[in-house]
Amino acid sequence: MSATTSQSAGQDWTAYNVETAFQQPEDINEYFSLTSPPDRKIWRLIRSRDEFTAPMLLRKLDRPFVIAEATVTVPLEMDFDQAGIVLFLDTSPSEPWISPTSYEGRRRRHGSNRPGKWVTVSLQMSENDVGLGTVVTYPDRGPDFSFTALPISKDGPEYSDCNHVSLRLKLENVNDMLWIFYMIPDIHRHECQSVEEITAQWKKVREINGFFSDLSMKPSVLVGCYASRPLEMDEDEQSDLTAEFEDLELLQR
Repeated sequence: MSATTSQSAGQDWTAYNVETAFQQPEDINEYFSLTSPPDRKIWRLIRSRDEFTAPMLLRKLDRPFVIAEATVTVPLEMDFDQAGIVLFLDTSPSEPWISPTSYEGRRRRHGSNRPGKWVTVSLQMSENDVGLGTVVTYPDRGPDFSFTALPISKDGPEYSDCNHVSLRLKLENVNDMLWIFYMIPDIHRHECQSVEEITAQWKKVREINGFFSDLSMKPSVLVGCYASRPLEMDEDEQSDLTAEFEDLELLQR
């Protein structure tokens, strides 16, 4: 894995922490995949600094963020295996937030004016449960993690061979609040569904008040997808996690 960024994934898109030979199809919005080795994560060490080592494919927005949606398919095999959507506000994987009150922050005098906000929503495994995990961060706070076990059936359309699970995820900006939704894919769904029928299929799991408030005058917004296998593994047991992403949609105001 290379920790450097790559813009070969397509116009306006940047790949982070990916293999040197990383290649993607021309239409990123239609399909792409990300592969994570063990011990790769998006996380905040308690009131200290951020760690952004997971493979990511991100786009920098030029207008205010409204919605991000993607269908995620991933073989959940180990605790904390995860893949989903990530959004950065006035921070980026290239410049991880460092608490100005930490030793390193005082030494560098870095980060005092950086909000350091980011959020992830992911399909993940936790103590053998398949669910929806969210992590929300604010300046000088530890990570706010929540996990919602999902009614996933091995006989359902969201569960395929080899423990591959599929879920559609959505982040939405509603009056500066962040709303988080999921939808269980339905392979029998008709293309001619009404707006009301589609809306009813979304399940809201979290509302985060004021997430998009208190930003800079022209906030930098990066949004896209990531894959992460956070647990460390012995060298002779190491295996990668590969997540697939389909029908990625980004809406700006």
